[in-house]
Amino acid sequence: MAEHNQKSGGYFRGLVTGVLIGAGTALLLAPKRGEELRGELAQNAAEWKDKAASGSLADRAQGLKERATELGQTVAQKAQEYKAKGQATLEEVTENASDIVDDATEHDAEESV
Repeated sequence: MAEHNQKSGGYFRGLVTGVLIGAGTALLLAPKRGEELRGELAQNAAEWKDKAASGSLADRAQGLKERATELGQTVAQKAQEYKAKGQATLEEVTENASDIVDDATEHDAEESV
């Protein structure tokens, strides 16, 4: 479980890094004057810094991590339930097939006599 949490954290960091790099690249490639672009970059950086300092990004990341963990547990639980149902059905089918074979064998034995 700890390994799963580490992978989730790494994924989220990679996702945030990718979004930031993509946003920066889009801004740099946009057809704007250099002065206007630098002002916008500074404003966006200040907003992100404020959000990070206020903990809203960390809170959101933690919430997403907890939700992913819950979903993973739900999926594992459902998989166990379906596995148990499948095993029960297989046992029932096997038992019914065995009964049919026994009945057929008895019927053949009776006709042979």
